[in-house]
Amino acid sequence: MERFGAAWGSAATLRPNYAEVVVETLPIETPIDSPIEQRRIELASGLRTGAIKNIQWIKQIEKRKEGQRHAHAIFSMDSREDANELLTGRVVVQGQVLRAKKNNPDPKRCAKCNTLGHIAECCKVDNDTCVRCAGKHRTSTCQVTDQQLFCTNCRKAGHGAASRDCPVFQGKLRERSKWDAERNYRLFVTKDPNTWGRMNEPVQEDFNQRWRAKVSEKYNEWTTVQRGKGRGRLAGGEPGEGGGNNTWKDPGTRTPTPDPDTGNRGQSRGP
Repeated sequence: MERFGAAWGSAATLRPNYAEVVVETLPIETPIDSPIEQRRIELASGLRTGAIKNIQWIKQIEKRKEGQRHAHAIFSMDSREDANELLTGRVVVQGQVLRAKKNNPDPKRCAKCNTLGHIAECCKVDNDTCVRCAGKHRTSTCQVTDQQLFCTNCRKAGHGAASRDCPVFQGKLRERSKWDAERNYRLFVTKDPNTWGRMNEPVQEDFNQRWRAKVSEKYNEWTTVQRGKGRGRLAGGEPGEGGGNNTWKDPGTRTPTPDPDTGNRGQSRGP
C-alpha cells in the first residue's frame, strides 16, 4: 500500500477500506488504544484474532459532559464478514454486553453556521449561527428554552438544527441513500444471501439467534450421571425414563432402554 501511495505523490492519503461498526455505551475507562484490550474484546465477543483493527471514540474526550460514564465508539473491522459477526452476535466490553450498528454517517453539518452540506473549515459565513434558535450567536451562550427552538435549515419552530426530525435533514438522508447503496442494507453486503436484507424490510430473525444457538449446543445432550449405585440421565427426562447408560441428542426420537433383569421398558424396579 505504501508503494501504491508513493506513486500518487506526497498529496495522496491512503486509508484502509475497513468496515466500521458503531458500538454504543462503552465504559469511558476502556483502554481502546491498547492492542491487549482489543484482543480481549475479540475473545469475549467470539471474533477471530485480528478482526478489530482500530477503535476510536466518536466524540472528543474534552467535549464529554461532566460525570459522563459511557460513550459511543467506532470499531474498524478487518473485513465485512468480521463486521457482520459483530452485528449479528454480541459485543462484550469490560464484561458488559453492548449494542452494535453499522456506521452510516449523517450528512455533514457545519459547526459554525449549522447549515447542512459542508464543515466549518469550508464555511464562508462570517458570523456564528446558534444550533438551538438560529440566532447570530454561539450556541454555548443561547438563552432560549426547549419550547422556543427554531431550525436554521427548514426555518420552522419546534426543533433545532441538530434535530434528526428536521424535514431538510430527512431529505438529505434520502438523497444520500440514492447514491450510497450500502446504507440501505442492515448488514455489510457479502456473497452470503443472509446479508442482503434491506433496512425497510421486516427482520426475519433475531440477530442474537446465532449466538444463542452456539450456547444451546452445549446443553442439548442428555448427560449420564452416577448417584449411589444407580445411573440416570440429568435434566429433562420424562417419568419412567430413568436409568440406562445411553446418551441421545433428540428427545423426540428416544426409545426407553429395556431393563436386563425384568424386561420392563424404563419402569422402576420393585423392592
